Amino acid sequence: MDPLRWTAAALLVAVVSLVPAPQAGAEPAAAPRQAARINDIDGDGKLDVVFVHSGEAADTADDEEGHPGSVQVVFGDGKVQHVSTAQLHDGLFEDSSFGSGLVVGDLNRDGYADVVVADQSAGGSYNGRVWALWGSSAGISARRTSVLATGTQQSIGTSLAFIPLPEPLLAIGASAIGTGFVDLYRVREDGRLGDRRRITIGSPGIAGRAYPEASFGASMAASGDLLVIGAPEAGAIWTAGAAYVLQLQSGLRYWATRVMQGSRGIPGAQEKFDAFGQAVSVLDDRVAIGVPGEQLGANESAGAIELLRVERTGHGLRIHPGALLTQASPGVPGDVGENHLLGENVFVTRLCAQGYGVITADHGSDRLLTIPFSAGRCSAAWLTPERQAGPVKLGPPPASILRRLVAGTAVDEPVVVADDFTLQIGWPGSMTETGLRGRIPGPVRLLAPPAA
Repeated sequence: MDPLRWTAAALLVAVVSLVPAPQAGAEPAAAPRQAARINDIDGDGKLDVVFVHSGEAADTADDEEGHPGSVQVVFGDGKVQHVSTAQLHDGLFEDSSFGSGLVVGDLNRDGYADVVVADQSAGGSYNGRVWALWGSSAGISARRTSVLATGTQQSIGTSLAFIPLPEPLLAIGASAIGTGFVDLYRVREDGRLGDRRRITIGSPGIAGRAYPEASFGASMAASGDLLVIGAPEAGAIWTAGAAYVLQLQSGLRYWATRVMQGSRGIPGAQEKFDAFGQAVSVLDDRVAIGVPGEQLGANESAGAIELLRVERTGHGLRIHPGALLTQASPGVPGDVGENHLLGENVFVTRLCAQGYGVITADHGSDRLLTIPFSAGRCSAAWLTPERQAGPVKLGPPPASILRRLVAGTAVDEPVVVADDFTLQIGWPGSMTETGLRGRIPGPVRLLAPPAA
């Protein structure tokens, strides 16, 4: 791919109007008090950590055998379970993408979190498929698995998001065909999918140029009634990127606004290969958008993160842009360098008792770092296993170590615990390695009680 490029600039605010729905509905829903982030699959009150291995097709040229992919869960009491792609009757492909979408949430409202996983290559001809591995007191099992959706040469499952308010919805992205699209499904009480509304660039409220490869839906994140959709190859210039913030309402209705650099007060300027929206994350009213292709000086792909606050006005959304942060910004750990790809992964969390922050990875140093939304409230820092915080102490989110066996070698990798949710952004091959062994260390179990 061509070199990724960068620039930076000013700030303002944005307001959007109501997007008409297929049918009339109620007035806009009130803002939720708190986003639900519970990652408890067996209902024992302890945090469970989910990993996905995409699988590897056989390489006849090098005489290498194929290996099925799997969903692996390390439970808070130490037990490990896995369901393989072979048990799901998902074949192996040269470009296997099992785990292209992954989200954990209680779809069927039975008190156990369910694992929803996608393979955008499944079914041959890049149809795509989405499975639900239903949680229970016994954990997960191939016998308690359902196919929620199957595409038709659409590569569905590029990304997934679960929106609990005002009515449970599952968003399924498909970015590989045409401009890409996102299907919004009502989730019935049994966890199966009901009515659907498809949105893409050009849909009501979804502004932008419909480039053949806009990648609308390449990334998604949800919190409460907010859904953020990344389109890293869209924007005013192809591959500059854009993101869309939606507030969901009953009846598959929504308010929506587009966010991109150099528009509506967002710092920066549209340039090719910025990939604005490659990664997105949201918690409550705070949004982080990754811009891993930003160039800083002569450093290509140094990367950046745009921070936003979303205001629900009752008749639309108002976007309050924050800074475009790079490793040249005051207080941000690390040094500017080529291919650091800052913002390729982003995760918004309560960074400390006083405020929000974002966790990301610096690929130049292979380390995790924390960046506060507001200077002076929380401090930025490298997040390492040695830098742990208790549940009532100030400081960065707790980190713990999960020991894994990769090709017979023990590998220690950090697991970040925040807001009763887990995030593994790591090195190398985050969320793709096999061979989980042993027990989660005590700090993970102790620092992550289920949300109220």
